[in-house]
Amino acid sequence: TSTTYIPSASLRPEDKGLPYHWLDFTPPQPHIAAAPVADFVTAVHTIAQSKAPGLRGYRFEPPVPGVQEDFVAILRFDTEEHLQGWLNSPERKKLVGEAAPLTAEFHARIAHTGFEQWFRDESLLSRLPAWKQNMLVLFMLYPVVFLFGAFVQVPLLSEKAHLPFAVALFIGNMFSVLTLSKLVPWISGRFAWCLNPSPGKSLSASILGVAILVAAYAGMVVAFWRLF
Repeated sequence: TSTTYIPSASLRPEDKGLPYHWLDFTPPQPHIAAAPVADFVTAVHTIAQSKAPGLRGYRFEPPVPGVQEDFVAILRFDTEEHLQGWLNSPERKKLVGEAAPLTAEFHARIAHTGFEQWFRDESLLSRLPAWKQNMLVLFMLYPVVFLFGAFVQVPLLSEKAHLPFAVALFIGNMFSVLTLSKLVPWISGRFAWCLNPSPGKSLSASILGVAILVAAYAGMVVAFWRLF
């Protein structure tokens, strides 16, 4: 397993929520002539640009002094199945083998980002945009946090049990995460038509979904404001 540090800031917003295959290459030693280093970079680009099924794109990160000492190739796939297919493919093994003489070390790992662990509905087989996932998580998170704070955290944990704010907040966060692990999969099924619209209906479904969620946000804010 690689221990190379890769800043999360290097991931673009449109990349989040996809399964990743991170390839960490330790380049040839600095004192080696420039030509082998150029061959090494070419080999890495060849691996990253392979036409694997489901490949959505790749990024190539050169070493950053003081942060990471390796070259990093990040391949994005649309589904876990396509990613595993690439990892087990003869083509990948051949390309990695060809690059081996040019590398001091080689590491590969898989990473996931976003809230995709809460969006496992079998009907949602294609890519789920991160911004739609975020909107649904917020839709469930806001009422859970508000109601727990109003009925449990403040009156019971803080005022009655006299727990420190940090402890009461931690309990509230733990409750929210556990609750959302049930609520988000449920609400994602209700919004499957927006998360994964039929071909040709992507724009209209997205607009309608956003309108419904924004109206729901506003309704909850006003209701909680007036009632509490």
